[in-house]
Amino acid sequence: MFSRTTITREKLYNAVWTGPVQKVARTLGLLDVGLAKIAKKLQIPVSGHGYWAKGPMERKLLKGT
Repeated sequence: MFSRTTITREKLYNAVWTGPVQKVARTLGLLDVGLAKIAKKLQIPVSGHGYWAKGPMERKLLKGT
């Protein structure tokens, strides 16, 4: 029925910052709201609305890396 997936905090952080939360959640078999709740519990910041619509240089400035 349900399968449990284990992922480290570091891997989840990297996954959240590689694409929109909706797409990442879909690959993990979750809803975006569920993934956001897990990220919040693990103190992982997620991108805001419209973050992925910006160009790569703007995203780099917003992320701070």
